[in-house]
Amino acid sequence: MDNNLLTKFILSFLVEKQDYLDLSQTQQQLVFETCKTIMTAIYNAIKYENVYPVIMCGDCEAKNIITTLAEGVTDIKNIENYYNLYFHKRIGEKLS
Repeated sequence: MDNNLLTKFILSFLVEKQDYLDLSQTQQQLVFETCKTIMTAIYNAIKYENVYPVIMCGDCEAKNIITTLAEGVTDIKNIENYYNLYFHKRIGEKLS
């Protein structure tokens, strides 16, 4: 996967969303990195037959948002057999 192309794709989507623009720079970076992680996981699950992506979440809110996203993606690409989402609560740790 072309990293520069992925970055341009994600940013072209995000910069059109007022909610994203209203975030602080730190929050925008977190949203971007989260999108990049999810897009890379989906790409690898589609490209490689034996890849099952696992996305770790730091809290319930993140898990719920990513689960909703995953459900939307499975409707589009029918990749539910390739998608696993695990919730991992790390006490005292921030999402990174």
